[in-house]
Amino acid sequence: MKVNKVLDIKDYGAVDLNNPREALDYFIYLTGDEFRLASLTLHFSLDNYSLSTYNEEYLEKEDYFMKYMLPFHFGGQFYDTFISTKEVFIFNKYFFENSSSTDIEKKSKLNTTINNIKKLLDIISKTTKRNDFSYKEIEEQKLIAREFEIEFTNKMVCHEYTDDKTIVIKSYPYKLLLFCLGVDLKRILEKIYIDFAAFIVSQSFEDIETKVISKTNPFPRIFKDYNSYVLFDNLKDNICTTQRTELADYSFVFRILQRDKYLYENVQEREFREFIFSNYQVNLEKLKTLNNCSPQKKIDLYNLTRQQSEPR
Repeated sequence: MKVNKVLDIKDYGAVDLNNPREALDYFIYLTGDEFRLASLTLHFSLDNYSLSTYNEEYLEKEDYFMKYMLPFHFGGQFYDTFISTKEVFIFNKYFFENSSSTDIEKKSKLNTTINNIKKLLDIISKTTKRNDFSYKEIEEQKLIAREFEIEFTNKMVCHEYTDDKTIVIKSYPYKLLLFCLGVDLKRILEKIYIDFAAFIVSQSFEDIETKVISKTNPFPRIFKDYNSYVLFDNLKDNICTTQRTELADYSFVFRILQRDKYLYENVQEREFREFIFSNYQVNLEKLKTLNNCSPQKKIDLYNLTRQQSEPR
């Protein structure tokens, strides 16, 4: 089932998705902000189901599969909204059968579209700590959903654009939804580079893809490489969550990363404490030794986080 109607969207106005130019402008609008994309995708899905259909009580009662497969469902709806049954963009005619717009205008809109998607993929990658946005089959989707369930506790705050109602679903896996949208954004970006190659002046998709997901180590003085930083960042989010135990928690993170050689050998405790204070505003006293801050529960969480942080 494909879109065949005019949408009346708050803060945007009416849009006819059967009109190629309006469809393209709406796509550019949607991809200009990750929250806007997530909210509108959920509310205007093609099968007439939206997040508002699934209230918190419903999600809590439903089984695991229903709850965590919803993000994959809504992510796929976004792709299907703008790709026809013939696997052609619904705004295809704007580029190839539109004589009223100049090539300069077409290239400008296409450039905006590409830049929007690149920025979204970068944001989604940093938010979800995931770099692999390749398409997943159903069994792999289940595994990914379980990883998000373990790693993230999310709250979905969704604004109804039709009557200003606000829906709060405390347990909705919002970051999983962003990841699913990232999968479809990558598929769309790949297709744009193939279908509209005539309007792209420079850079192959491979060049763009390399730049989309930034893998630059932000603290090269501390961490040996980008993956070492990602592991630290994940450990910080998963372990260093309580102010009362932050000295023991950060001590464990430092000692374990030091032991397993994710930090440079010459990075000592004092420099690490200064790094934590200057970047995360956490003032630490002398760090504990590894033996004094390593309960089995924390070691298990470290092993799980390290496994999940490995490049895919």
